[in-house]
Amino acid sequence: MMAEGVAFGDIPRPSASIMFVPIRHADEVIGVLSLQSYAPRAYDAQSLETLQALADHCGGALARIRGAEGLQRRAEIDNVVSKLSASFVNLTPGQTDAAIVHALEVVGTFTSADHCCVFYSALGNRIVCHTHQWRAEGVEACFCAPDSPPVQEASWWMQELRRTKFICLPELDALPPEAAPEKQFFHAKGVKSVLAVPLRYGDSVLGFLRLSSVRRNRRWTEEHIALLRIVGETITNALQHKRAAERILRLNQLYSVLTRINGLIVRTPVLEALCEEACRILVESGHFRAAWVGMV
Repeated sequence: MMAEGVAFGDIPRPSASIMFVPIRHADEVIGVLSLQSYAPRAYDAQSLETLQALADHCGGALARIRGAEGLQRRAEIDNVVSKLSASFVNLTPGQTDAAIVHALEVVGTFTSADHCCVFYSALGNRIVCHTHQWRAEGVEACFCAPDSPPVQEASWWMQELRRTKFICLPELDALPPEAAPEKQFFHAKGVKSVLAVPLRYGDSVLGFLRLSSVRRNRRWTEEHIALLRIVGETITNALQHKRAAERILRLNQLYSVLTRINGLIVRTPVLEALCEEACRILVESGHFRAAWVGMV
């Protein structure tokens, strides 16, 4: 019996007679219809034909129900994407991190995941690090520790994201031998199922967006993958915009520092006073941790 099935009758008692027929829609088998009896030889060929006719009648109805549910689900996903996209419009660099955490919460809640996180790196960096996360209520905080080990660019995980566009693991046993470090990490954290998509910018993979389930095994759907990809693109654009804005701000700060030091050189005749004031400007206005001048 399937894990989602419901048993009835005298469950411990084995059946003496069993019939199985496929439930079909067009040329596709979409399910199985079974009839069982505790009496031996309870069915004949005519019983099998009757059961198949019933299954064929159910096939069209089940397909219509699936279609309607699919349309409703896609409408819900479109609504989630629309609201999240709107929340990222006109963000300042200081608002970006909070918007990303909110997006992780929305996606994690919508997909019934236990944990949703972002690993990201600067362009050209060979290591991606844990930057943002959300966890469901009741999930242990130790699973979401921000000191999660960084992921090397040459690891199986990153290479697989480049090759397949996503990683979908309903069970960790699906991991190949070369992914032993990833499997060991997930087992240590109690993870049962994982879904991840790469965060791409141009031709570069700068990190990944990951959903995890720790309380049960999950069958990730194509809708989950599509939603994660769209949200991943939004997050990537937001992070790149934030970094560009921070770079511009930093360049403006440095230009201001250089302008002040140039003026200082013109009006300060004493070398010791010039060096001391220049260092102060570099630390206070340039936001350097320390500054010093060495004389030869």
